[in-house]
Amino acid sequence: MTSATTTSTSDADRIRDIERGLFFIVGCGRSGTTLLQSMLLSDPSIILPPETKYFAALEARGWKQRFDLATDSDFETAVRLVWEDQARRGLDCDRATFERFASAAERTWDGLFLAYLAAYAEPSGATRVGEKSPVHTHHVGELSAFYPEAKFIHIVRDPR
Repeated sequence: MTSATTTSTSDADRIRDIERGLFFIVGCGRSGTTLLQSMLLSDPSIILPPETKYFAALEARGWKQRFDLATDSDFETAVRLVWEDQARRGLDCDRATFERFASAAERTWDGLFLAYLAAYAEPSGATRVGEKSPVHTHHVGELSAFYPEAKFIHIVRDPR
């Protein structure tokens, strides 16, 4: 077994581990999702990136319809677009690490999302990875279909 295969296998295993422990925090803006995120980040085994708004961006930009990730050129374009979109949002993640995980992930938009989370979590060594984007409240059905083992924490603010 070559070292590239070993790295790829361990990267694929890391992505599967992230998928098994994945959780989403959703809710209306100003409902307390950031407060919950801050509390969870006090546990060194948990990491949550800043708001990715990943699935809302896919929908708004029509990327799912425009690119066939089974083709090499469209996959490479998708990897670049995801990186640029998240970098614009200020998410600090090593590009080479993301590209490494992307090459080990499923060639789907869902796989690229997991690759991004894996790359973001890599420096911390966190064993649980979550995502907090209130806008993903509108995508819970889609997310639960993509990630059947994922947990969802839905914050509802008492208006009183």
